[in-house]
Amino acid sequence: TLDGGSGNDTVDYSAMGTGVTVNLSTGTSGGAAANDHLVSIESIIGTNQADTLTAASGTLSLYGGGGDDVINITSGQLATFSGIIDGGGGTNTLNAAGGDLQAASAYITHVGAADVHNGSAGGAFALTAAAIQQIVGSGTSSDLTFTMDSGDTFTATTTAGVTVTPTVHDATYTHYDYIQGGLTIAQIEVHKV
Repeated sequence: TLDGGSGNDTVDYSAMGTGVTVNLSTGTSGGAAANDHLVSIESIIGTNQADTLTAASGTLSLYGGGGDDVINITSGQLATFSGIIDGGGGTNTLNAAGGDLQAASAYITHVGAADVHNGSAGGAFALTAAAIQQIVGSGTSSDLTFTMDSGDTFTATTTAGVTVTPTVHDATYTHYDYIQGGLTIAQIEVHKV
């Protein structure tokens, strides 16, 4: 058992040679972290392999490290989150069912795919170019894959000097280019499931 007690505590798995699965909500773990029981831990640093990290209420930071990581957080946790979600290197996915990524974008970086579908229609999502750049962390090369429910709506929000050009590829997939001064500054691929 790893018990952080009071204060803000971090478990660092960056030296592990294989990926970890850590769930701060349940205190359970797997992979290279198998049999670690986590109590009063607020932050996790992942490995350079593929990790799965799950937040809890009160989580301060989740760092994926290298590898293709999956980070899970509920919409309620995301709404009150004020720490850091950093996917690190690799191709990383953030699962935030129903979560408002625009409002939380200042806390998220190095994530190339975001999945907010939660099995119920009627969600409304919007992202600006600046939010996409922050989430992906690649400046004007930022390209985010965004997945939502088929009954949800997405608005590519414009800001001063930025226009949006949508391209519909089929009934479940639309690509948006955010353009400023004739240059594409962010892209998002919106998928409906």
